[in-house]
Amino acid sequence: MRDPSPELIDALAAEYAVGTLRGPARRRFERWIRARSDVAARVRRWEDRLVGLLAGVATVRPSPRVWREIELRTSTRVRTGETVGARPSVRPMRFLALAATLAALVFGVSLYLADARRTWELAAEIAAPQATAPAWSIEIDRRADELRVRAMNAPALAADREHELWALVDGAAAPVSLGLLPQAGEARLTLGPAQRTALARASKVAVSLEPRGGSPTGAPTGPVLFVADVRPPRHSST
Repeated sequence: MRDPSPELIDALAAEYAVGTLRGPARRRFERWIRARSDVAARVRRWEDRLVGLLAGVATVRPSPRVWREIELRTSTRVRTGETVGARPSVRPMRFLALAATLAALVFGVSLYLADARRTWELAAEIAAPQATAPAWSIEIDRRADELRVRAMNAPALAADREHELWALVDGAAAPVSLGLLPQAGEARLTLGPAQRTALARASKVAVSLEPRGGSPTGAPTGPVLFVADVRPPRHSST
């Protein structure tokens, strides 16, 4: 049997950590964990990620009506809609909490794996003249439906202002908004059909200073602070 690819190991490690890898596949993967340190390390990394996700799951206290429904449906004896001689069990609630947490984790893992399969390439670096580092790095997904924006040295902003990104379409009278830029960290800008078309036809992008929430007119209303070249894609979109 060929050695599994790193992508397959990562996907199996995620399923193993969440608990959705079952039966012979789980037993085979456990043999890999014992035999290969890289597989065991990948599982540990996924377990660390999932612990972090659990920390963000808030506890929700069911309403009295929900508690009554749970007691009725889990009671061993029911007569005329009232529970007789049965004590409410905490096991169903534990099961429901575990199921909800597991569903959240599976959803988070699926999003992570889907994002890992994306192919990103640099579309533009936005910087002031003579700057030592770009203010933002703009990457585009190969499917051209999303931008990944990283704030690296973004200029300071007043509390009531934001930076907005625009595609400067060759031959068009007006630029097309691509979304608001982050001040720090990373953001994703989902592109609609009109935005994808505009970016494909654009040779440059620009950043303007706008009110909180972005331009109210659909066109730049504040000063244009940056203009940068759009890098031609290395791929052909499908």
